[in-house]
Amino acid sequence: MKKSLYKKFTLTFLAVVLSGFLLLGSLVLVFAGQYWMDNNKKELLLQAGTVAGMIQTGAQVYGGTQLNRYAYQIATVVAGATDCQMLVVNAEGQPVACVGEYVNENTLTPRWVIEFADRSGTVVGTLDGVLDTQCLVAAAPIFVNGGCVGVAYAASPMGQVGAFTRQLLQLLLVAALVVAVLLVVAAYAMASAMVRPLQEMSQAAECLARGDFSRRIAVTRQDEIGQLADAFNRMTLSLEAGEKMRKGFVANVSHELKSPMTTIGGFVNAILDGTVDAAQQQEYLGIIGDEVKRLSRLVNTMLNLAKLESGETVLHPALWDLTESAIHAALMFEPAITQKQLTLAGLEELPRLPAVVDPDLMEQVVFNLMDNAVKYTPPGGTITMSGRVEEGKLIFCLRNTGDGIAEQDLPFVFDRFYKVDRSRGADRNSLGLGLYLVKTIVMLHHGSITVRSVQHAFCEFELQLNAAPVTMPNAAAQTPERSN
Repeated sequence: MKKSLYKKFTLTFLAVVLSGFLLLGSLVLVFAGQYWMDNNKKELLLQAGTVAGMIQTGAQVYGGTQLNRYAYQIATVVAGATDCQMLVVNAEGQPVACVGEYVNENTLTPRWVIEFADRSGTVVGTLDGVLDTQCLVAAAPIFVNGGCVGVAYAASPMGQVGAFTRQLLQLLLVAALVVAVLLVVAAYAMASAMVRPLQEMSQAAECLARGDFSRRIAVTRQDEIGQLADAFNRMTLSLEAGEKMRKGFVANVSHELKSPMTTIGGFVNAILDGTVDAAQQQEYLGIIGDEVKRLSRLVNTMLNLAKLESGETVLHPALWDLTESAIHAALMFEPAITQKQLTLAGLEELPRLPAVVDPDLMEQVVFNLMDNAVKYTPPGGTITMSGRVEEGKLIFCLRNTGDGIAEQDLPFVFDRFYKVDRSRGADRNSLGLGLYLVKTIVMLHHGSITVRSVQHAFCEFELQLNAAPVTMPNAAAQTPERSN
């Protein structure tokens, strides 16, 4: 994987950048050539115009061969100063001044004199052989006493644009080579930074496959790779917690099955052996019946969970009042509440909380939440109920005082096999399925349930369901008195 990613990333990176350089270089060469042409046209026109103007001025002083010598001197000075080819001809095209390695002394074709006899301009060519190579040529007419007496030409070989572009191309190639080397180094560093955490994740995944959940990925960055590493760590933590819960669940189920079966077997054997009298037989049979019921509850819980998880459960929606279920649950746990001297607050103030749900399943939700609250509230503690309907939502809260749940355990409270007693030290025989069953049922009804807790202070569960659009009489008048 490492070599593959390095190779793909580096080659792709180089291909994209070098393609950009190629495109940029092509555009630069095109525009550079055009720039050379435009700039040289201006320069050559200026030089040709300068020579023509100075000859026109000299014509006021010189004449004949003196003017020709003066024209030659002017052409030589301008050509030497500007590194261009200079040609001055008279009205018949005969050369007056020829300066430059590419200018010969041939007579210029009359058409080139006629074409520029009344205007300045540029042309590309050899002026019919007067120039020994292709040139960019600028021409300016020479006027004396109102008539054209000749033309001054300034030329620059077209090969110069090729030399200019070659130099520019060399610079671009050197720059591209330097950039390519830097890109290889940068691509290697970037690929290494990206691949390293992926390698660590691959090794950690292999550890997970072997059942080792101790491996963690160091999160040192905030980009997508860092988010992936963080998500992998959270997944590992969740899998580790799930594995611990699974092992605990297997141990608990084994204990739950073994204990009643041992009790039943012992008492049955005693009865069959005839070692107990009739009065004891009745007592033993009662114990056997209780243990059978205990086994039945365990099996039913497992079956209900299996149905809920497989989607086989068929809802039977009906109008249901959560407050009535809270009252029933309080009555069912009255002995435990009295025994632990708990205070039950808020029940009398609960409003009607109507919803269209499966009454049997939601009764189980309220029962499990109440059972959880009573179980983990210390003697002398308080259980508080509250509820309201707002914006079409039924909201019911059940809070109990006590040790609460540790912050690191809160994300797993509703997980299957999670045992609340891990953090609060109660009910060692719990299977850790109650709150998982609660969340499964609530989600089946498109509701939500959340938990908040402060250690050594309280734990609160909040249930939200879609409220039914009906009005019921207040339940407080029908609520029986509670003994605390």
